[in-house]
Amino acid sequence: MLFAWLKRRRRARILAVPFPDDWLVHLQKNVGLYPLLTEPERQKLRDDLRIFIAETTFEGCGGLEITDEIKVTIAAQASLLLLGFHHDYFERVHTILVYPTGFRSPEGWTAPDGVVHMDVGYLGEAWHHGTVILAWDAALAGGRDPRDGRNVVLHEFAHQLDYLDGVADGVPPLRNRAQYRKWHEVMKAEYDQLVAESEHGEPKLLDAYGATSPVEFFAVATECFFEKPVQMHRRRPQLYEILEEYYCQDTALRFAAEEQPTEERVDARTKLAEGRLKSWRRKPYRRSRKGVRPTKRPTVVLDWPGWVTVWGFDPGWQRGHALPYLYNHFVAMIGMGIALGASYCAYGLDDSNRWYWNGWAAITIVLVAMLSVTAVWLYLAILWIDREKGWAEQQATKGTVSTTQVPPAPET
Repeated sequence: MLFAWLKRRRRARILAVPFPDDWLVHLQKNVGLYPLLTEPERQKLRDDLRIFIAETTFEGCGGLEITDEIKVTIAAQASLLLLGFHHDYFERVHTILVYPTGFRSPEGWTAPDGVVHMDVGYLGEAWHHGTVILAWDAALAGGRDPRDGRNVVLHEFAHQLDYLDGVADGVPPLRNRAQYRKWHEVMKAEYDQLVAESEHGEPKLLDAYGATSPVEFFAVATECFFEKPVQMHRRRPQLYEILEEYYCQDTALRFAAEEQPTEERVDARTKLAEGRLKSWRRKPYRRSRKGVRPTKRPTVVLDWPGWVTVWGFDPGWQRGHALPYLYNHFVAMIGMGIALGASYCAYGLDDSNRWYWNGWAAITIVLVAMLSVTAVWLYLAILWIDREKGWAEQQATKGTVSTTQVPPAPET
């Protein structure tokens, strides 16, 4: 479509500018995983974070002033999740709110037993409609220490990957039915194991917070996959395998290559780069969610008719984010109509002042007709979602916000 072409041109202009030197300093200082990447991965990460920053609004809260260091550090860590596949730069994430340190939610935190705690602090939140809230000190510490298994940015943006299909259920969009079946089998078994470990003592690898729900389990497992991959590969090989298949990244090899002698490290990293370049051609998110109906999956998405879902809308969208598509179609229709009138005025009269047909007018009429059909189609889809109360602001259900809590202080 025309607007997709314009988006690609805008992004190409952004990438045509050399990567800022001060941004590279922030990247090398604050993102501990950056030196472990191959050169093709580093280049892709630098490109991705520039697009991410250009298309995302960063807002400082609690007196924090947003700087390039904050933008680069957060965007780079979020982009690590996307190194292995095609994506649209977390397009659903429109705003990132950054606090200087931990914060409290006015809604409090609802414990599994239903009790609401108002005094619980947070390091991050991921909202279903596309907003991410982060504590800067936690984001910085997590980026600088790539081996502790805790990274609030990876955690919250893993939730955003989960939300891509419109439902927070711990199952991001996958490629096919076979992968969905394998995902449900492995994730259920691994989640049950973590719950059992948490009930009988301290878990051996994954953070106990992952036992809260399958949604949090996916985010916690993602943190571990990127920061403790060697341990995960050894202790939970099935979990590692399914995450490797989803993210298209062999993070354990990335860490293992660092520990090898220089000449062996080059060979290992070269093989890793070749594998990553192939995996970038994969598209795990395209039209794949209908492959399997999980037993606990809400019917609100699966029961939407195809002529509505074809536009890519889901309960994670806000109505205000969908309307610009409609406005753009109407603006294009008006522009084409003006072009049609101008073509008639310039070329439509012969020497006898009679109107005659010309090729440019025919093309313009066809384009106006196509835009008119798509605009009406889009308008009807928006009206249908209005009637079904399917927008994010109309969803009054719980579970649309995933959080990362401030770890409790150790007992003395």
